[in-house]
Amino acid sequence: MSVLMIGALPKGSTHIVSHKHALHEIILVTEGSGVRVIGDAEYPFHTGNIVIIPPNVPHKSYSDGEYTEIFIQTDSPITLGAGSGEHGVIFLEDDEEHAVSALMQMMFYRYIKGGKNDSTLSLMFDLVMQLLSEKCAALQRDPVVEEVCRLLALHYNDPQLSLSELLESTGYHKDYLRRRFIAVCGVTPSTYLTSLRIEHAKRLLKRKNELQFSVADIGEMCGYYDPHYFSRIFRKQVGVTPELFAALPAE
Repeated sequence: MSVLMIGALPKGSTHIVSHKHALHEIILVTEGSGVRVIGDAEYPFHTGNIVIIPPNVPHKSYSDGEYTEIFIQTDSPITLGAGSGEHGVIFLEDDEEHAVSALMQMMFYRYIKGGKNDSTLSLMFDLVMQLLSEKCAALQRDPVVEEVCRLLALHYNDPQLSLSELLESTGYHKDYLRRRFIAVCGVTPSTYLTSLRIEHAKRLLKRKNELQFSVADIGEMCGYYDPHYFSRIFRKQVGVTPELFAALPAE
């Protein structure tokens, strides 16, 4: 293992342009909030949010205010498993004691002072990875998130489904639950719901002629009253229109 770079986003920053690295990157938000765009998906971030981005995955971020981050870029393989989302990105949260934040800030200061030759960096990096591994293990089962996934699986084809009402039915504040859902599933509840609907639509479209359904029928059966909106969402997710997808030969 070799920690190759440790840095920090300066105070007063409001955005980072799209970029990617040949290394794994661990990013900790130390102050502020905003939106991180990873690939084509958007994820809200806030103080204490931790994201681990694999090599060569494009990402950028922006905020209406100011925010600061500390990052570690390393060639050490990171395979923590739980919490992984699209592109293998891992989302976690620092604990109430801010243990990860304290360690990463100490690493940053020692890196600035002594550079890569500081012998304590490797030890502190191992401690950070141990803490993150423990957090991933704790996320392997989250009964509240599992309940939300169950409810979405039951009702995703209902065009009248209110995601806000469904989240509120758990008894948790929807913003807190949204962060908790992202930490476990790697995507927002809304993105998860869209995925369920589009995957069901793909199955029905492949049997469109057999079932004698129109594209509008299939859209409504997957939770979309408006066929134009369904077509737009489907094309954004799959890359082709529902009509063209239905005509493609089976793999």
